[in-house]
Amino acid sequence: MKSSCPLCKSDKTKKYFQFSKGQQNFEYFECNHCSLVFMNRDVLLEASIERSRYEFHKNDKRTPGYEKFLRELIKPVSERVLKTSIGLDYGSGPFPMMAELFKEDGYQINVYDPYFANDKSVLKKQYDYITCCEVAEHFYHPGEEFQKLYHMLRNEGILAISTGILYEHIDFSSWYYKSDDTHVVFYTPKTIKWISENYKFDVVYFENNVVLFKKTIS
Repeated sequence: MKSSCPLCKSDKTKKYFQFSKGQQNFEYFECNHCSLVFMNRDVLLEASIERSRYEFHKNDKRTPGYEKFLRELIKPVSERVLKTSIGLDYGSGPFPMMAELFKEDGYQINVYDPYFANDKSVLKKQYDYITCCEVAEHFYHPGEEFQKLYHMLRNEGILAISTGILYEHIDFSSWYYKSDDTHVVFYTPKTIKWISENYKFDVVYFENNVVLFKKTIS
């Protein structure tokens, strides 16, 4: 059965991959319009289960490897925004290490997470930069999320995304990134291009799994 795309809403999708784990059947679809690959909607986790999975992630320790990973996003952002800028770490998780590193570097940044820092007042503000580190792949409704992020950015603001990009050379059947059942949407380079064009972003940095969008002046 076809599913409509949660990013662009197109119903022109096709079966991409399927596998079973235990008694659950996981199906993935590919959108013919924006090239997003997404998990079938009927196996999305309930909020309580999803939260427990995030609590299990051991991201509270500042190891050299983890800090190096976070700085792959921090570095290109810090090269493009002033220290007087106001930022938001969207999807900060239970341990907001990203925000801590920005603050240590002299930047101002708020945090938001629907489970662990659910202060919705921060969503009513506008920001010079927004970071989403290992967050976008969890979006159940990516179309609405990117719309929200776009409106929270000031003109010429930076939206920094770190996520596992589904490049053409990747064998999805053995790709480790899909094994996490909280990862429900996967962005291809064509998807990044579609997001840029649809939400009026310029792609100002795209290297490996880090993408920086710049909001064009409206």
